[in-house]
Order: sequence, then structure tokens, then C-alpha cells
Amino acid sequence: MTLDATTHSYRSHAAEAIRNWVKGRKRRRVPPFLRQIIKTYCRPRLIEQSFLRVLDAGCGPGLDSIEFARVGCDVVGVDVVPEFIRHARRLSVPPRTSGTLNFMYGD
Repeated sequence: MTLDATTHSYRSHAAEAIRNWVKGRKRRRVPPFLRQIIKTYCRPRLIEQSFLRVLDAGCGPGLDSIEFARVGCDVVGVDVVPEFIRHARRLSVPPRTSGTLNFMYGD
């Protein structure tokens, strides 16, 4: 399968997945492992450095990116599916975050 075919397949499946996710579940909980990462890694470094940068490649609808920004991280979320990026931008309206948060379309 070529890269173009793979990208097209991912985009079509991801677009369908986001539509189903939005219809069925308005809010997803952050997985316990991510909460543990934020608690043990991010928060102490934020206290030491006053900022922490996070790149969320393949951010999907942006839920993990938003969680990192909530605790004060500067986050960039990137995904190849425009629907995911649009949804992430809708979810990330202030005051939900205390760090900076940007979503970008790209691969």
C-alpha cells in the first residue's frame, strides 16, 4: 500500500470514527495512565520550570492535548484528519486550559 493510499484510508476511517464518537459520547474520561504521567512527570517540572512543552502527534479529537494544557503545559496537537482538528478546536475553548494550546492540520 502506498503512503497516499494509507493516508486516504486513515482519513476516511478516522472521519467516521469522530462522527460516531461525537454522536455517542460527548465526553471521554482521561485514561488513568495519562493522569499518572501528568501527576508524576508534568506537574513537578511545571513547578521547576514554569512551563513544559508537549507535542501531541496524532492528537485525534484533542482530549489528551487539552488535559496537558489544563495543568499548564504549552501544547501543540497535530493530526492528518481535518474533522479531528475542528473538533479539538471546539473542545479547547477557554477557560478549560491554563497553558497554551494550538491544533494544526498536517502529517
